[in-house]
Amino acid sequence: MADSAAELKAARLWKANKHRMNYCMEAGKLFYVTHQTPATAVTGQTGWVVTTPTFLIYGANVASRGVLKRMTLSQAGTVAGGAIGISVVVDRTSRFSAGGTAVTPQNANVNYTNASGWTFLYNPTASVAGTGTSIPRYLQENCIAASVGNVFSIDFTEAFEESGLPFGTAGSTMGAFTGSLLVYTWAATTGPTWRFTFEYLED
Repeated sequence: MADSAAELKAARLWKANKHRMNYCMEAGKLFYVTHQTPATAVTGQTGWVVTTPTFLIYGANVASRGVLKRMTLSQAGTVAGGAIGISVVVDRTSRFSAGGTAVTPQNANVNYTNASGWTFLYNPTASVAGTGTSIPRYLQENCIAASVGNVFSIDFTEAFEESGLPFGTAGSTMGAFTGSLLVYTWAATTGPTWRFTFEYLED
């Protein structure tokens, strides 16, 4: 019996994604971000405020766009003060304003340096949302129970044939990319604490 159109499409996407992953790994374009001191947790906020994301990846005039593949947050340490809100946002501008703690993205290919064009911070101050073409796009809003060990994971692998969610868009310099990925996490009275892993491509 012949494969259905849906099965053929799924097979094509799987092969395209596998090929792309292999290429990106070999070319030093695949990065992971997790705290470089194991067992260190990051605390989220006690309410949603546009200028206080828990995590921010941003860049301006980067040579390659950023493409998020996967994001995993697992609760650790102090239990949050209630149900936890999680919002994922992309913006075509660099939303960094001040502060935050930097975490160096790690190249998955040890034959390359960890020289990512994109900067990762937790608990920075972000600039306010823009207007017009710079209006941010809220792509995910979720709510999970407050419990140590609960895991929240998003896989954007099949979002596009290009294998992810682009957060870098055309910048002011020809051939460069500018943009931000913001992840907000919050719970009333006591913010959630997280172990985190982000996986992205420099495409």
